[in-house]
Amino acid sequence: MTSSAAQPLRAATGADIYLFSTTNLASGRHDALYRMVRSVAHARDEQPARVIRLLLLLQNAADHSAPDLPDWVEVHTVPGLVPLSTARNILLQQVELASDMADSAAIAFPDDDAWYPAGSLHFMADLIALDAKVDFAVCRSGTAARSPVADTCDRRMRLQQAISHGSSNTIFVRASLAVQLGAFDEQLGLGTPAVAGEDTDYAIRAWHDARRARFVDAALIGHRDNDPLLKRRYFSGALQAIRKHRSRSFAAEVAFIRKQLIGLRLRAR
Repeated sequence: MTSSAAQPLRAATGADIYLFSTTNLASGRHDALYRMVRSVAHARDEQPARVIRLLLLLQNAADHSAPDLPDWVEVHTVPGLVPLSTARNILLQQVELASDMADSAAIAFPDDDAWYPAGSLHFMADLIALDAKVDFAVCRSGTAARSPVADTCDRRMRLQQAISHGSSNTIFVRASLAVQLGAFDEQLGLGTPAVAGEDTDYAIRAWHDARRARFVDAALIGHRDNDPLLKRRYFSGALQAIRKHRSRSFAAEVAFIRKQLIGLRLRAR
């Protein structure tokens, strides 16, 4: 096991896939975390020649012991609790994505309770690795996630698909685009007054800046299903993110109007 965030990994070798995740040790969700790590381990076994780096930030590490993890998981720690957007930015600072070897690498941000069915991580990464102009890819997620099959295909992504389905678990970006996008907005996301929206903000920026963006209309990433009861809680943060970019394109203006109408419907209910 590697140790804390005080020891950056800039000298480490590059990778074909970078995964950035975080967990709150006080939450007691070790079983879900182990499932995620096991799914990455299986992906490493599926294609041993492909380098996959999983960087994990352990929060509340001062008062809770670290879970037992394989030594290939690159562990960093913070003593307390930080917003989710800040946690991702801490991890992004630990790697050098601007190097030539990382240009074609795929970047993803799985939650600690996400998992990758067999073949799914490589399928999404290949959308970027096998097409020099695809910088951004998104799929669906859910508890019924499955491995890609022969007829699983991708299509040109619309902005609304990026907004509706672009979560930390389903966003895949080319390393060079990640460098261009920079940090997550630390005014948004879980742990901030906005509660949500950092993923939406990142997805909107990625969609506008990508040379090509592809959408896979299939649940390839395992994660708990969206809870309709949480829509009201997450609405404000998502609206902030969409409003922030409303002037970037006609599609963004339409998305903002659509979100406002959804807000009116939530109030009516």
